Amino acid sequence: MPDEKQTLALSFIHEEPELAAKILEKSDIAELAGFLQSIPSDYQNILLRNMLPFYSSKVCIYLGADEAAGLLADLEVTALAKILRNLPKNDKARILDKYSANIKNACNLLLRFSSQSIGAWMRPVFASITSDMTVAEVLSHLKKTPEEVYADFVYIIDRNGKLAGRITSLDLLKANKKFLALDIAEKNTPLISANMLLEQVAELSIWEKSDVVSVIDMNEQFLGVLKHADLRIGLKEVNKAPSEQADSSDLVSGILEVYGKTLLVLFSTVMNVIE
Repeated sequence: MPDEKQTLALSFIHEEPELAAKILEKSDIAELAGFLQSIPSDYQNILLRNMLPFYSSKVCIYLGADEAAGLLADLEVTALAKILRNLPKNDKARILDKYSANIKNACNLLLRFSSQSIGAWMRPVFASITSDMTVAEVLSHLKKTPEEVYADFVYIIDRNGKLAGRITSLDLLKANKKFLALDIAEKNTPLISANMLLEQVAELSIWEKSDVVSVIDMNEQFLGVLKHADLRIGLKEVNKAPSEQADSSDLVSGILEVYGKTLLVLFSTVMNVIE
């Protein structure tokens, strides 16, 4: 059972994840690694998503491939790829070898692209719903592979790997089971190239009608989807000035001056301050 101080620490992480991450980035890597391993996986994920990938990668190098793979295991693929991008090639390969083929393939797909391009921030969708499947066949397939459902959409590809349409899960459930899924799917959905720059895509008018668009490669093969929220995160990450990444906010600096250099020190003393 967590003690009172750890409970306070976890509450702080939950309520102020960005601030907690900034404080932890000032910690010694060994202390940071130990702290991350001592807290539940949900809180590990919160911190890893909010820490700069550079610091998370340093923790992975310190821990070694086996322990690092365990630490990162519950992250979604986009967050995982951001951290792996900062690792040396050999370390990256050793960690990826610990995961399933689907996760490994998805990460390698994202890592092919520059961090300033859409491809690095999309969510890979390895759709196997083909244009010749009936509604009944699609529903049966999705029961066996629920991970292929992205939000409310199911993406349908043709035999050449190109996007043929998308359909909501609700429409699938309401449709005649004998119909082809493609016949009731939305056609001509918005498409963007994985090689486009974040700044270019941010200016497109497609966001006025949808908050998620499909991503294709230079051969028009369907790769995945980009949410507008992920686009904003990408822009924020790539536009961070070095000085902003290296220096903490005035608030963080003030906390560090009072409580020391690590979040561990903060959490071990703040209870006394509150009392």
